[in-house]
Amino acid sequence: MKVVKFGGSSLATGAQLEKVFQIVTADPERRAVVVSAPGKRHHKT
Repeated sequence: MKVVKFGGSSLATGAQLEKVFQIVTADPERRAVVVSAPGKRHHKT
């Protein structure tokens, strides 16, 4: 079993999420995914 962890900039945009999805689904041994805080999505005002 493989566990992978993603966070920060790898979760910041839809395009990055798609890349994460492709990485996870490319190997059937990856059965657990851990996500940490997503990257910044909003501008500070």
